[in-house]
Amino acid sequence: MAYLTSNEFKQFGYSPPDDDTFKKVEQAAELIINGVTVFYDPDLGSHILAADASSSINFEVQRATAFKKAVAMQTQFLIEANANSAYQLQQSNLSSYSVGNTSMTFKTGAIDTMTSGSTGLLNSARLLLGRYGLLYAGVDHS
Repeated sequence: MAYLTSNEFKQFGYSPPDDDTFKKVEQAAELIINGVTVFYDPDLGSHILAADASSSINFEVQRATAFKKAVAMQTQFLIEANANSAYQLQQSNLSSYSVGNTSMTFKTGAIDTMTSGSTGLLNSARLLLGRYGLLYAGVDHS
């Protein structure tokens, strides 16, 4: 089940593209977010997003809403960047260009300044996830 519906995406103030594109990009956003948080990941997480979103406990609702908002922000970022993965974001990251005999090289590309490391996660989405304790802080086993 998707973390975010097209209607929820609209409620956060975004305009979804056609349904097929939205589903594809939303799934890509899920993968990127699952890379930094396992809280609602259906395979590894200990919480169910739909249950928390409709909980009687206010903090659980706030946390679930913040998570969905982060997914919406990441989805919109991928739509605007015309990318379907963190890899595609890095491939389209403009760091230099040349016209004739003139070349320009930037210290960092636009994607580098807007995302967290090589994760492809939008900085503002990362801050929102961190505010609610949703970022994974465990030790990598690889």
